Amino acid sequence: MEEKDAHFRLRIPSDLKEWVDEQARANNRSINAEITWMLQFMRDERAAFEAEEKAEAAEAKRIALEALRIAKETRAAWENNALAKSISQEKGED
Repeated sequence: MEEKDAHFRLRIPSDLKEWVDEQARANNRSINAEITWMLQFMRDERAAFEAEEKAEAAEAKRIALEALRIAKETRAAWENNALAKSISQEKGED
């Protein structure tokens, strides 16, 4: 089945319409093609931005989990050292 383009009316400020006209002429496109290109470009840019944000969030989570692991290991080592000192003091091995 053939895909049909959607049609709708769009009201925009006249200065924005003039700018779109200028952009369309500069890019050798119709106004419709220029607006379509702009929307597709913005959609793709937003998808790339969202993917980058997601990757950055995943990296931040990985770093936070690594820091937590190190903190737990440090605490366990400190507690083991404190316990060893306590036992040593009880035996009089200062």
